[in-house]
Formats: sequence, structure tokens, C-alpha cells
Amino acid sequence: YDGIICNNELTSLAIINGLQDEGLTLEQDYDLICKQTTGILPILYPQLDTLAEDLFDTGTELAKLLVDRIEGGDIADLQTLHEPIARWRSDG
Repeated sequence: YDGIICNNELTSLAIINGLQDEGLTLEQDYDLICKQTTGILPILYPQLDTLAEDLFDTGTELAKLLVDRIEGGDIADLQTLHEPIARWRSDG
């Protein structure tokens, strides 16, 4: 492998540390991209590219959809899709 896609930050940290223990270096031996929901990865690995999701906004949207459903909203109308925020740090 030469690239890894992670679904969360905890998995990313485990993979990076495990590969580091084996003598492999991020960006030299492999690339990694991760879903980011906190600020921990940019602090520890500022060069790491991520796709960010604002969990506060997500929770607000879910609560709104739940209230709409309780009030009789049609399930077909209670779906949303938000584009993730790409944070390409290695480009600049």
C-alpha cells in the first residue's frame, strides 16, 4: 500500500503511530487522509490532509430533521447531504 483512507482521527493516530514504530514515515513511505471532527490532527500532524465535518452543525441538522419528522414531515423530504470541507495542507 502507499495510501490510507481513515474514517476517524483515532484510527489515524493508531495507524500513524503503528507504522512509525515499524520505521515508516508519513509522506515519505505512505500518504494518509482522514475525516476530521476535532482539532487534534492538525496539532499533531499539521501536514496531514483531512476532510472536515462540523459535528455541531451535523447535530443541529439532525435535531431539526427529527422535529420535522415528529411534526409529520415526509421521510423522503427529511434527508440532507453536506459536502465535507477539504483541508489540503500539503499544498501550501
